[in-house]
Amino acid sequence: MTAHTLAALVAAGDALPHVKKEDLRPGDHVILRTANSEYHLQAAGGGTYVVCGGWFRKKGLDGVRVRVTGSTFGGSAVRTDLLAACGLCVEFGNRVVTSRVKTIVVLGAALSN
Repeated sequence: MTAHTLAALVAAGDALPHVKKEDLRPGDHVILRTANSEYHLQAAGGGTYVVCGGWFRKKGLDGVRVRVTGSTFGGSAVRTDLLAACGLCVEFGNRVVTSRVKTIVVLGAALSN
């Protein structure tokens, strides 16, 4: 059995391709492809994101504004500074947790119409 320290989990998250919440500006778009779904997030300011796709689409909630709690390995340890990281799951403020993120695409607001 391997013991995981919080420091080891933080270091592991830093080694993965990721996007930090602080690096996004209102209007920026993030496309996340997970093992099971695709999510489109638009930074809305104030720590919130307009989300479409995945669980939200299945529930008829495309376009809902939510917070992202952070990224997790699937347990209770959440990297609250990360919006998403490849290999980790995204946890939304409504407690929805995605399957593991496979790819992340960030489009700055200046690139969208």
